[in-house]
Amino acid sequence: MKRNQNGIGLIFISPSLILVGVVVYFGIAYTFWGSTREWSDIRSPSTSIGFANFEKMAQDPTVYMALKHILIFGFLTVLIQMSLGFFAAVMLSGDTIIARNIHKTFIFLPVIISPAVTAISFRQLMSPDGEINSFLRFIGLGFLQQEWLADTRVTLFSLVIINIWQWTSFSFILYQAALSQLDQEILEAAEIDGANYRQVITRIIAPQLKGTHLTLIIMGFIGSMKTFELPFLVTGGGPAGSTEFLTTYIFDQTVSRFKFGYGSTLSVLLCILSITFTVVLLRNSRQRNM
Repeated sequence: MKRNQNGIGLIFISPSLILVGVVVYFGIAYTFWGSTREWSDIRSPSTSIGFANFEKMAQDPTVYMALKHILIFGFLTVLIQMSLGFFAAVMLSGDTIIARNIHKTFIFLPVIISPAVTAISFRQLMSPDGEINSFLRFIGLGFLQQEWLADTRVTLFSLVIINIWQWTSFSFILYQAALSQLDQEILEAAEIDGANYRQVITRIIAPQLKGTHLTLIIMGFIGSMKTFELPFLVTGGGPAGSTEFLTTYIFDQTVSRFKFGYGSTLSVLLCILSITFTVVLLRNSRQRNM
């Protein structure tokens, strides 16, 4: 009877397994195969070149520059988004907050806005004569004006600000869900024992949300590696490559320059980095919890 039930279950999930196998795993395998080939254009047959594309990638300074940008972007966005999301979730977790649901709605709004709309809006806001510089002049801080999207020294950090604005609400929602699962008796006992608000947050609440912290770190860094819409629509990877990411470089090599083999090689690198980062982080987390 149990064997029949397992067979029926397999029949029902087989369409999903086939879809995932064809779309995801076949796509990954084809990309690996394509990384060993070279095309002159999409209509011409490919030729095998072995690992020449990987050798080229190892000597490509743009790859290292893109990896540096991903590291800076990922570290800043993950750290600040988690901090702001956690703080907002704790602040709005009390029953005494007036119009709490309205506050939650406004915090969550940025994450549902299309990246294209966000990019166009911030391109206007951060233009030399845009609203941000106008506001700085209005409040007497004109010396802080910047060419936010044209100065190579600040452009990457401008993208960090935009990403934080859009995705902090995602951290907020996950922390809100995690806080709702905490045992309130532990918090009440801590207050009875004389723990102040800061101690309750740092020594009781934060340690119990390790799973949420880990989830946000993994998703945040993988999201940083996959970031494409923001740099592509706001800066196009410029100026002078100051916001070049692996994804924008892949697009440039594959679509703009028709170097499909090299673009596949860069995609393989992106896939390996994402998998390696996730495996290492999960393994370290399990060792600490043992």
